[in-house]
Amino acid sequence: MKMITIPAGDFLRGSKVSGNWQEYHDQVLAAGRGELALSDAKGWELDEAPIHRVTISKTFQMSATQVTNAQYEQFDPDHVRSDWNTEDDAAVGNVSWDDAMRYCDWLSQRDGVTCRLPTEAEWEYVCRAGTTTLFHTGDELPDEFIEKDNRRVAQTLPNAWGLHDMHGNVEEWCHDWYGKYPEADVIDPVGRASGLTKVVRGGSDADTLAYLRSGNRTSTVVDFRHERIGFRVVFAELPDTAPLPAESHNWQRDVSQTSHDWSQGPAADEPYFGEILSFGTPPPLDQRPAIPFYATNHCPATAWCPNGDILTIWWSAARDGCRTAVILGARLRAGAKEYDLPSQFFNAADREHCSTSLWHNGRGRLIWLNNLAPQGDWSTAPVMRSFSDDNGVTWEQPKMVLPQVRAGQPAHMVMFRGADGAIYQPADYWITDEEKTGDCGATALYRSRDEGDSWKEVTRIDHQIENLAKDGQTAGAIAGPHGVAVDLKDGSLLGIGRRATIDGNLIFSRSKDGGASWTYSRSPFPKIKFCQRPSMLRLKEGPILFIAYTSELTQPGHSKIAPVPSEAGDVELAVNYQGWTFLDANDQEYTGYGLYAAVSYDEGETWPVRKLITPGGAAKRMFGAGHHHFFKMDETHAEPGGYTYTTQSPDGVIHLINSCLHYRFNLKWIETRPVLQPKPSAF
Repeated sequence: MKMITIPAGDFLRGSKVSGNWQEYHDQVLAAGRGELALSDAKGWELDEAPIHRVTISKTFQMSATQVTNAQYEQFDPDHVRSDWNTEDDAAVGNVSWDDAMRYCDWLSQRDGVTCRLPTEAEWEYVCRAGTTTLFHTGDELPDEFIEKDNRRVAQTLPNAWGLHDMHGNVEEWCHDWYGKYPEADVIDPVGRASGLTKVVRGGSDADTLAYLRSGNRTSTVVDFRHERIGFRVVFAELPDTAPLPAESHNWQRDVSQTSHDWSQGPAADEPYFGEILSFGTPPPLDQRPAIPFYATNHCPATAWCPNGDILTIWWSAARDGCRTAVILGARLRAGAKEYDLPSQFFNAADREHCSTSLWHNGRGRLIWLNNLAPQGDWSTAPVMRSFSDDNGVTWEQPKMVLPQVRAGQPAHMVMFRGADGAIYQPADYWITDEEKTGDCGATALYRSRDEGDSWKEVTRIDHQIENLAKDGQTAGAIAGPHGVAVDLKDGSLLGIGRRATIDGNLIFSRSKDGGASWTYSRSPFPKIKFCQRPSMLRLKEGPILFIAYTSELTQPGHSKIAPVPSEAGDVELAVNYQGWTFLDANDQEYTGYGLYAAVSYDEGETWPVRKLITPGGAAKRMFGAGHHHFFKMDETHAEPGGYTYTTQSPDGVIHLINSCLHYRFNLKWIETRPVLQPKPSAF
């Protein structure tokens, strides 16, 4: 292994930040699907601020290239090469941070040296090699770095200090926990004391130029393995610098650990509908560099905590499907009338990780699942999990449990416990094209028999299925993507997704073999489609609750950045174009539009109760964020779209999260028909 001696010195780490959140947001949004193009690379990303001087006080040695397959396999002869890392001199891939650390320990013992991963500061110092430009080659990167057809090392121009492949080829693990940069100049920094992800640097051959910059930061969890992630080594003792404290966020601070008395909740025999709360209140603009609240806030998940709190998490991004997304979190404390301001919950920097699932297992533990894609696409969707046993304050180091969800998106619908005691997680599964299926996807099911520690796919999808929309057909998945499911008392399962229909209505999928196969039938529920996700929940009282929308969503009036309602002015409202028939307290039919609840008392055979989810009263403009921002709410109009997520706390309150709003009601309220005014108020 060729080692290069690196001299002591200093450099300016980070990128210049204007501090103007609106300017930053507009840059990201204009780049297309939220990605930073090369022209934008001359700007910055939030995690690269502030610029500060870093001093590397001692010389050290760093390998001239990334560790190769041949070198790594001396340590691990059973290592499996990927299709793109086949040659002996190709950079090793499919190694986790732990794998890389074990290699360093092995090499240290074999050769009698101190071998380790570089700190993030050492890596950038060496990459720059005295330069201050976007790349060590200047503000342009030669084609040879971008147009490689293999991952062999040392095939590109070295930098001024003789190191190859600092831009691209494969990403490289660093020693540090990922976190915010310090505000002041530092000497020999070693990152944060702890965190949920480790720093990865350099980008890969699959990245756009912006992610190959010397100053760009990426991260992922420690046991993540992918063909595009490898490492190089340093020979030197780790600096004895004290790490920065672990980051702390609003949802973690001053959280009670006292068990809540759930008997003080609303009376079960009295209708209850609480004030509608916003969990996604935008922080003040001057706080947004520290709290990265973007225009699109979407795909929420929520869980009750043993201390009486409600913890809600969701992704926030410039737009759907981008690598600038972060997972935000907000806490509704027991007895509080509003949520704490949101703050960062999780960020695997520059990864696509926009789908999340959160659930309380009824035994004191919160279970959190999240996708974590290699870069910015949904074609593969590895899933990680973590646990919290202290009301969501601290979380176990994430563990990859589903290395790749086949051909689809990750798990982001409500978990549930089956009659067999196992935990089930629905997950999107894009199986064939729309012409063959009548829909572009389905829903798979994953099962855990060890309280969420490990998961296995129970769905068996036949890619030769020609149509998932035939009454009585049996196939290997819940019909339609974004599907939800519940257990039935006879041990079978009932599922329903969006988009897939029989005769214009959504499809019921029923399984009698634990989710391996499903038989389809027409449901009574109208079709929903894009920007909508249903919920289904077994209530503690026994009935099954289903939540969806009366029709597809129309989406007018999108703004560039999500404002608060008072800033909106006159904006066009998002609506449902087609309503559904409901009954009022006088047995009179009326047409309602938007979000509704339906209840079944006979295991999904009939649904005699359905109710529009609105407190009624005079018309008002509501702010839902998500994909629809503003909408009209009155006696006959509810929220028109969004991704619902539902849980029921031990006091019987149903917590419905949708877009950025939190609805609270009980079963008795759903069962109570509304008393409508003779002429519903006009908006």
